[in-house]
Amino acid sequence: AIHQDTDNTHCHVAVNRVNPITYKAAALWNDADTLQKSCRVLERKYGFIQDNGSWQWGVNDQLVRAPFRYGSAPQGTVPLQVYSNTESLYHYAVREVREKLSELIKSREITWRKIHLALHERGLGLREQGEGLVIYDFLRPEGPVVKASSVHPTLTKFRLEAHIGAFEGPPTFEHEEWSYGIFSSYQPEFELRDKDVRFDRRQARAEARLDLKMRYKRYREGWEKPDLHVKDRYQQVAARYQAMKADVKRSQHDPLLRKLLYRVAEFDRMKAMAELRIELRDERQALAEKGLLRPLAYRSWVEQQALRGDVAAVSQLRGFVYREKRKERTPDGGFDRVIQCGQADDSAVYHLRSYTSHLHRDGTVEYLRDGRAGVIDRGDFVHVKPGFNDDDELDNYRLAANLVSTKSGDAVRIIGDDQFVDQVLDAGCGVNHRGSQYVFQVTDP
Repeated sequence: AIHQDTDNTHCHVAVNRVNPITYKAAALWNDADTLQKSCRVLERKYGFIQDNGSWQWGVNDQLVRAPFRYGSAPQGTVPLQVYSNTESLYHYAVREVREKLSELIKSREITWRKIHLALHERGLGLREQGEGLVIYDFLRPEGPVVKASSVHPTLTKFRLEAHIGAFEGPPTFEHEEWSYGIFSSYQPEFELRDKDVRFDRRQARAEARLDLKMRYKRYREGWEKPDLHVKDRYQQVAARYQAMKADVKRSQHDPLLRKLLYRVAEFDRMKAMAELRIELRDERQALAEKGLLRPLAYRSWVEQQALRGDVAAVSQLRGFVYREKRKERTPDGGFDRVIQCGQADDSAVYHLRSYTSHLHRDGTVEYLRDGRAGVIDRGDFVHVKPGFNDDDELDNYRLAANLVSTKSGDAVRIIGDDQFVDQVLDAGCGVNHRGSQYVFQVTDP
């Protein structure tokens, strides 16, 4: 009978392994591979779509072994992501450590310690549970766990103990060595971002920074050192006093007087040369202050481009900070009066009539009013400062809402007391009411 109770229309076939004529039983050796090969032949013969299996058609119409495929996700993990809009522990572990574990296994240098370190740097842990192994969130060990073999099929207690010995617990991660650090962690409270959008934004950011580097390369190739005509100016001074000495020689016939005038001319020449050196030094200093004496370093050139409002340059400044592993200025539980946005959610520097823009070397933009910071844009969050009076504070809220509306909108979370949240929402409604191309929308109310 043909069934349609799954995604694929199928039927069940029962085969009698006893020959009805000779009454001999067929050997069961290699029966699974034989059945898979038979299915591929029947699919081609009757025009069916080739199904997944351990054998597939290769080149020259030869049946070859199908490449290894990981198993499907455990039951319940996909609905968790679909209905709660949060990433499951299984999907996080697969994304962060499956490839690393595969490399460890292929290198044949796998040990329990290396497995624990590979998991620990992504905020995960491995422990025994029942007769097998499970992966858990190292920062929340009492939380949900996922079967280790579902993350990687080789990560089973039976298979690993046969090669690397009995199970060993994780080492103590209290040492200050960098290899014991946690460089990313599972965040069950964060919303699951669209992976395609995230990839597109990363690609766009990479292309913008590549274009920035190419522009810097063209700047270096086209840069010419300013000509101060140093040699010509020294020669002009020397020629002037040579002519003066020649005039003395021609007009003065008294040897003593002529010798005295020669020394006066030589003194004036040395004085003029010293003045010229001071003049050249001042000119070089002025050119150096303007960045014209020698080509700018890449970072200094990027800073100048960022001051002109180049979004890619502002993003690159923040990239310098992330690369150098400076102290992250992300809001924590005790930090309030901020609007949290997506990670590395960059925006341009805006020059407003009522605010003065101040761009820092780390990409932070301060909007000052009367010499006092009103709004601070650090990319991933916008900090709203109190104003001198109610009008100044309302302007700060409006500016912060406008800045957030120009960002990607992947994540917008308001952190602060009830009054602060109400003021930001009111300013956001004003932005939306104007009907501009930008929209202020909170993703995590």
